[in-house]
Amino acid sequence: MTLTNRFKVEVEEESEIQKLYAETKELVIPILRLVPIQNTIQKLNLMDILEYGIKHATENNNRDLSTKINQVLENLGKLEKEEVVSKEDNYESFIHDVALEVANRSAIREQQRKEIVRLTNTLENLTKYETFVTEKIDNYKAYVDQCIKQTYNSTAAKKSFKFSYKDLQKRGVILDSEVPSLSRGKTVFNISCTNPGAYEVKAKIAGIKVETMELKLDDLLERQFNHVDRLELDQITLDVNMTIFLVNEKFRGKKGK
Repeated sequence: MTLTNRFKVEVEEESEIQKLYAETKELVIPILRLVPIQNTIQKLNLMDILEYGIKHATENNNRDLSTKINQVLENLGKLEKEEVVSKEDNYESFIHDVALEVANRSAIREQQRKEIVRLTNTLENLTKYETFVTEKIDNYKAYVDQCIKQTYNSTAAKKSFKFSYKDLQKRGVILDSEVPSLSRGKTVFNISCTNPGAYEVKAKIAGIKVETMELKLDDLLERQFNHVDRLELDQITLDVNMTIFLVNEKFRGKKGK
């Protein structure tokens, strides 16, 4: 005896019917929009509309509309055999589903329209805010540059300040370095201001230049603002706060001592 899965067959048949029902609704929606409704039709009667639609398609030589209406009539016949729709009630339940479908799509379109408006407004506001922030940043940079120039001591800028390794270490400027212990006593640093807020550091061991480093005040201030207290260069590690204090004291002070 061979066993068959009756439930699987029923599910597949029901799925095909539902598919046909949905396809028929998709065909009816554009037909209702294309066929002009006569004033004599007091109530939405699907068959009256389809019959008038065929007449309208014939008079206007609209083969596409005629094909769609004939397909709807064929589909309705199949659905009626499956007792999904009924001609007895003029397919009112079917028309009701079509009306709900149209209303639902209209609501979705309205919701999408509102969402597009909302997103467009949000984008415009973000663009305005971006412009505002960019202008603020530019103004801040200009302000910082002006402050540096105003506090820049031209007399001190022409000077070069010499510090021993031990002096910078004692001041807390140097935190760590790769300079050998035996060479630290012979190591000196010459610091000069090349431009407002820019400093050149030349390291010499026993009078021989071994390295040149560059410090920028705005970089040091940014690190200080972000609570980064160390600046690691090629050979040495500096304390950010003490380095700022040193360059301010020597190059931006009134006497440049």
